[in-house]
Parts: sequence; C-alpha cells; structure tokens
Amino acid sequence: MAGDTQNSSSNYLLVLIFDIAVGYFCMYIAALLKFNVLRRKNQALENALTEKQQENVAILLEHQNEKQQALQQREFEWLAGKIKMFTEEEQEAILASALSFAEHDLIVAPSINIQPKETCSQQELMYFVCSAFYNMDKAVVKL
Repeated sequence: MAGDTQNSSSNYLLVLIFDIAVGYFCMYIAALLKFNVLRRKNQALENALTEKQQENVAILLEHQNEKQQALQQREFEWLAGKIKMFTEEEQEAILASALSFAEHDLIVAPSINIQPKETCSQQELMYFVCSAFYNMDKAVVKL
C-alpha cells in the first residue's frame, strides 16, 4: 500500500509538472500573439506618420515653388518693361550675352555697343536678365 501511495504521489507530481509546463507554454503563446498585434499596430502608426510627413513635405515644396514662380514672374515683368527701351538689335545682344552666362557661367560681352539709358543701366539690366535665364535653366533641370 505504501508503494501505491508513493506511485500515486509520483504520478501526481508528473501531472502537476506537466500542467505547469502547459500553462507556461500557453502564456508564451499569448505573449507572442500580443507582441505580433503590437508590432502590427506600431507598423501601421509608422506608416501613417511617414505618409503624413510626406504630405507635409509636398505642401512645403508646393508653397516654395509658388513663391519661386511669383519671383520669376516679377523678374520677367521687370525685364520686359526695361528691355523695351533698347533697340531690337541691342535686345538680341543683351539676351545672347545673358544666356551664355546663365548656361555656361561665361561672361561674354554683348556683340554690339549698347547705348546707356537713364532709367536702366546695362549692369542692372544684365543682372536681371542673367537671373531670369539662370532661374529658367534651374527650372528646366528640375523637370
């Protein structure tokens, strides 16, 4: 009878150890499931944040492009008003000189002598012409 009690006690301990092992295994599986759920939620939040940041960058770039276009428009309007003071031949020479500067960073004197005007100096005109061509070149490169 003592052997049966010892055998029964041994079986009880084996069942208890098995139950504890199964319990720990279930807790491990539950923790893995919870980890996977949290990881998916974290990934979804990161994706949403990245998307929002990209939207903000796009808005900022659009605003910056609008400002740049407005600046270019003012430069072109100023240029159109000032260049009308020169003869057609002088206009072509100024534009050719400015274009070579904007495209190649080469300072090329206009091919003809340009008569100074009181309302617009040649230096002032060349600055805005070069600036306009330079900005146009940068805009074309971005495309």
